[in-house]
Amino acid sequence: MPPNKTSIWSRDSNQTASGKSGTLHTLGSGWTVDATLDGNRTLGGFDPTRVINRAEPVASGGFLASRSVLTEDFTALTLGFGYRAGSWSATTRGEYRFGSLGDRAAFSFGAIRQVGDGSVFGGLATWARVSELGATTQTANVAVSGAFRPPSARLALFGKLEFRRDQVSGATLGAEAPAGGGVLRVNGNARSERVIASLSAAWAPDGRDEDGAYQRHEVSVFFANRYVSERVESLDVEGVSTLVGVDFRLGVGEHIELGASGTARGALSRGAFGYAIGPVIGVRPAKNMLVTAGWNFSGFADRDFSQARATRQGFFLATRIKFDQTSFGFLGLGKR
Repeated sequence: MPPNKTSIWSRDSNQTASGKSGTLHTLGSGWTVDATLDGNRTLGGFDPTRVINRAEPVASGGFLASRSVLTEDFTALTLGFGYRAGSWSATTRGEYRFGSLGDRAAFSFGAIRQVGDGSVFGGLATWARVSELGATTQTANVAVSGAFRPPSARLALFGKLEFRRDQVSGATLGAEAPAGGGVLRVNGNARSERVIASLSAAWAPDGRDEDGAYQRHEVSVFFANRYVSERVESLDVEGVSTLVGVDFRLGVGEHIELGASGTARGALSRGAFGYAIGPVIGVRPAKNMLVTAGWNFSGFADRDFSQARATRQGFFLATRIKFDQTSFGFLGLGKR
């Protein structure tokens, strides 16, 4: 199979030159490899007095770098490998970017194994490091998870064990973070490590349809334990917290469901508790799609569980879409 190659070079009126090239090769026996090269060079100076809004890229071209910088000289390299054979699928990628404002590096690895019909387990590991203008941030995430959800089964299970680490050094209080776009709330060095174990179970008393996408009624329970260890300069903090969530859904026709959601979080060692509870309504505008809206009368903020549960006080809206190997069949992908 011949390699696919793309190459683009351009020059705009702001006197910058940028280019990107990439290549993808199929090695056979389920292996693929891809690599990219991206770069940008300033050929001439900018006149800041002619820029209307420095918080936006100039209209004639260019981009907005971090800290509202209108351009940056950089070179970026990526290299990735993929493997797919039988019930196994894996991918890994490394990236490195060195520029005039700072350097960035990232690595990711993921694997998934299909075990029978509706059962799967996998793992994901990511690492990133960004160094810019004296401050350095590092993030790492390692997770192992498994799911049991046969199409016609009444019970579905999902479990996950995860380790997360965030670290910053050389930070300036109130300055913009090198990665993530947020404002640093520490001065100097800080570290945060979390170990999170979670298990969710969903029971559909009437069962599910053939593709497992629709059930009239469902009761689900979410349970998680979290250990946190943090260090800000010379101050060390650690603790264990537990989170429990319960959801009830009652199908009204084939496209509407009514229910309620409740979540409780507690740190027993400190006697601190938080609650979120309120009504929920779900609408299925299309097959394999669910739009959920609700209102929490009370709530709390939690960055580790914000993707799994709606815990903040007030209105919330969520969309869930199911994808499988047939979802994009109309594109003709994979056909020879």
